[in-house]
Amino acid sequence: MNELLLIALVSGAAGLLQGAVGFGFGLLALAVLSARLPVGEATAILAPANLVVNLVMLAYLRRYFSFDRLRLLLLSSMIGVPAGIFFLVIADAYWLRLALVIILFTAVGQHLIPSSGDKPWPNWSALPCGLLSGMLTGAFGTGGPPAVAYVHRQGFDRRRYAVSLQAAFGLGSLLRLPGLVAGGVLDFSHLLPGITAVLCALAGATAGVLVLHRLSNRIVARASVALLAIMGVRHMLLLLRELSL
Repeated sequence: MNELLLIALVSGAAGLLQGAVGFGFGLLALAVLSARLPVGEATAILAPANLVVNLVMLAYLRRYFSFDRLRLLLLSSMIGVPAGIFFLVIADAYWLRLALVIILFTAVGQHLIPSSGDKPWPNWSALPCGLLSGMLTGAFGTGGPPAVAYVHRQGFDRRRYAVSLQAAFGLGSLLRLPGLVAGGVLDFSHLLPGITAVLCALAGATAGVLVLHRLSNRIVARASVALLAIMGVRHMLLLLRELSL
């Protein structure tokens, strides 16, 4: 398949997924594109599209946004981005991934236990989730899962849930993009595929938001738990792989 066509199809589908359930762009797009392209190149191509999807969804759903229960998450994630870059240089990234796996499976497990399924995580839990989210963004560019776990456990309406995630993701993407340019990861060679990804992701996210309005809170919650479980298994396998090396 032509590379540009693949980028267009994958970006559109990933944008649709994020628009409908609030996250999943990187999970789907990077997983598919990295099977065909080097991970660094796939990351560079998708980075602007990821930010555009966040900003567009923020614009569409801005009336549902509130800083309540999000201030500490956003602030700590900003602190976490440079900390993640520093941590990656001086420490073993194994511990970051281990913390991520624990948070993901805790969120999934609590959803599946009836007695705790509707109990939101306390405000203080935004601190470790935000820090880890920022650190993972700085270290790997994949800081979404801890933020998803925290926001998912707040019991927000599906629209507030989705727009809250875009605020967290958009902040991380905005902080990370200059680093990709400065580090030479993102350059003019990615202009055409990057524009293709942006336009198709934009169309997909727009359609996804229309789907979001039609879904029930229960369906969005179940889809979110399924994606959290998939991410948890994926990172656990990566963790086991690192241990075996």
